[in-house]
Amino acid sequence: MKRTHLGEVAERIDYGVTASAKLEPIGPKFLRITDIQDGTVDWTKVPYCQAEQRKLKTSALRVGDIVFARTGATTGKSFLIKNCPEHAVFASYLIRVRPGKQIDPSFLAQFFQSPDYWQQISLKAAGAAQPGVNASKLEELTIPLPVMSEQRRIAGILDQADALRAKRRAVLAQLDEIARAIFVEMFGANNTLPSTMLSKALDFPLRNGVSPATDGQIEGEVLTLSAITGRVFDGSMKKQCKFGSKVPAEKRVKSADLLICRGNGNPSLVGRGFFPLSDAPSVVFPDTMIAARINPEIFDLSFLQEVWNGPAIREQIEQRVRTTNGTFKINQQGLEAVELPLPPMPMQKRFAQRIANVSKTRRDANFQLVGLNALFASLQHRAFAGEL
Repeated sequence: MKRTHLGEVAERIDYGVTASAKLEPIGPKFLRITDIQDGTVDWTKVPYCQAEQRKLKTSALRVGDIVFARTGATTGKSFLIKNCPEHAVFASYLIRVRPGKQIDPSFLAQFFQSPDYWQQISLKAAGAAQPGVNASKLEELTIPLPVMSEQRRIAGILDQADALRAKRRAVLAQLDEIARAIFVEMFGANNTLPSTMLSKALDFPLRNGVSPATDGQIEGEVLTLSAITGRVFDGSMKKQCKFGSKVPAEKRVKSADLLICRGNGNPSLVGRGFFPLSDAPSVVFPDTMIAARINPEIFDLSFLQEVWNGPAIREQIEQRVRTTNGTFKINQQGLEAVELPLPPMPMQKRFAQRIANVSKTRRDANFQLVGLNALFASLQHRAFAGEL
């Protein structure tokens, strides 16, 4: 498949507006990196800004534009503008690519999700304490350039597959809302329940996992972070590795351990946690996780599972997250101080019973999403290799 540089097919590549976000409608909508979540933008929540009229005009967004995060942990993250208010601009931490007549915007946007693209971005963003790319580096990206009819055919296939994934993610989001509604119905929305700190609910001290050793001699399996950063625990997300010494039992996967994401480039994933569905004594949890062994006399694990990933705990965790060189982290001390609602055990168990069907449906929907993700990855590879 013919390839070219992005700079050859882009009508323009430029930076956004440097301004302060305002809640009052004093100017155009002001799109920022943080407004792009899960592949969508809720324009009703995007703030406004004021800036020099000339800059507002040159930074005006229109359908077909693609914006990129230019710095930080989300460097290279992109978003295709499929709809936007009549008056909208983009912030200076984004770069806008406006595709020219030779390239279909949907085709280009799909390429910007591919492993080929991410490999190029990783190389261009490396070498600095704070990862980043600029307009010149984006211009140098090499991209496939089939004829326009082929671009549109490929984009149509990938867009359809992507839409199926989006629908499945929407189902999972709705299930989360149902779970929260059941919680509010049973316990109220004003957080008036008695509470306890996580440190008081432990059967065993918090502990970090184990890092594999490249020169280790003991073979084994270790979970990857993907096991706990989705909507449900996924025990299939593991890999073969080697360790420098025998891994102690307390660092192997147990169903009573809440496995918590310790650090990630995406701050919304830090602190996310799940209980494994069963013990896996041959599998180790990695150093990117913290394990919390919960006392079953204090908490029903199904109750705590729902509470942990809910908005009240999320808010506490985000207050304790710190960043270093583009990675967001939480430590054991921060987790120990998290306040957990503590209703009587019979109420916890009743909640767990009511939520059981939601949890099962969530696992089934997530399994379907995993399959759709695998299908999409296969189609994507074949598309940009000229084999679709």
